[in-house]
Amino acid sequence: MNILGISLYIFWLLLVILKFSSLPHDRRFSYQQAFFGTLYWYKNFRNLLLLCALMVLFIFAPLKLIYFLFFITACLIFLMTARNFWFRIGNAWTSIYLCLACIFIGIGTGLFVLALCQPLCKD
Repeated sequence: MNILGISLYIFWLLLVILKFSSLPHDRRFSYQQAFFGTLYWYKNFRNLLLLCALMVLFIFAPLKLIYFLFFITACLIFLMTARNFWFRIGNAWTSIYLCLACIFIGIGTGLFVLALCQPLCKD
């Protein structure tokens, strides 16, 4: 079941990356539309896919894997928002806030994953 949760989460992440690249690359860019779409949450396939993936991961996956996936996601979203800030796509303040949030999430989850790996490295 771990493989199912991981594959659903990676598929959701790929859909978000494709949505990022398909939205207009000007000041009309919307992060809300890129992540969650314009439909109601229960009518949007990406939201339902994310909910299913997170449910399967939280039930069956080890905690270290969940935090590692969050770390990878924070790094990818940081790169996408930094690119948007650099090329002046969308609102600059929103890009800065998301970059800072991704940095904090990346540091927190990275430290947690390293703390969980420490007992394995002592052997």
